Amino acid sequence: MNEPRVSVIMPAFNCERYVARAITSILNQTYAPWELLICDDASRDNTLSIVKKLSAEDVRIRVYANQENLGELRTRNRLLELAKGELITFQDADDYSDDRRLELMVAEFSRNERLGLLASQVAYIDDAERIMRISKKPLTYDKVLSSITERNVVGGAIMMIRRTALESVGGKYRKYLDRLPYLDYDLSLLIAERYEAYALPEVLYYYRQHPASSSKIVSVDRIITEEVVKHLARQRRDSGQDDLMCNRLDLVQEYFEELRKPYEADPSRVYREFAASFMFSRLFGRAIKTAWLGVLSRPGYLVNWRTLQYCIRVSLIKWLSFRANRNKYIA
Repeated sequence: MNEPRVSVIMPAFNCERYVARAITSILNQTYAPWELLICDDASRDNTLSIVKKLSAEDVRIRVYANQENLGELRTRNRLLELAKGELITFQDADDYSDDRRLELMVAEFSRNERLGLLASQVAYIDDAERIMRISKKPLTYDKVLSSITERNVVGGAIMMIRRTALESVGGKYRKYLDRLPYLDYDLSLLIAERYEAYALPEVLYYYRQHPASSSKIVSVDRIITEEVVKHLARQRRDSGQDDLMCNRLDLVQEYFEELRKPYEADPSRVYREFAASFMFSRLFGRAIKTAWLGVLSRPGYLVNWRTLQYCIRVSLIKWLSFRANRNKYIA
């Protein structure tokens, strides 16, 4: 592969606070043969005007605008159809990339012709861009295969995909996941089942943890969709195809609704599960607030009070530890 062009895909919706940082991180790349395709998804703020202003600085930036809000999946699919690169990657409009991201990832694709999907390590940051934690994504294909059916280890905006690998699985996201989460997880599973996939050891992507992020919205559908994506992967492993491939949408929906029943029986369950997720992400304030919503949802259920107590106790311990270490450093 000789200096392949990289297409960077960026959907943008109501992200005026962050989009300039995201675009600048691509403009600053040490690898030059790229194109940045940005599509504003009918934002109600100044996102589009900011994007247009920055696009005037570099002809490699192409800007599009949806007349109505199409959602992430359809916006990404629109940009994928317009992309010209041999390699395709993503940049969320509220995150940013390391300057070397494209250079190091392209070099790995050049080194390994069997590679279909490549990720990197991710630094999870707060609104002030302070690092909260760093990912430990698998560095070998064997480790990806041993863990990807349980969790999304290489999916997300960090993915760089060889075009031929993307085309082999349909060339776009599957429309069943329209307006649902985990579309990246589904795509990464499909590719990793056919091509090598793993992550580089370097931190090349900075993922902003903020309350408005879609991954931080408490939603039963978010939990259920992850399980549906895993279910479809198990079907492909066992028979080579899944219900979506066979156009059995009714069976997928039946499974989806079956998974919903425990959350209908216990409306507080979703708050407990998200509180646990927020604690793992070190969003302690968010975890406490979510656990409290669980208590309000079902105040007579003891496990909700235990969840709240746990979130407060661990958050306090972490805060006191941080204060002690900071004071020790200052001294």
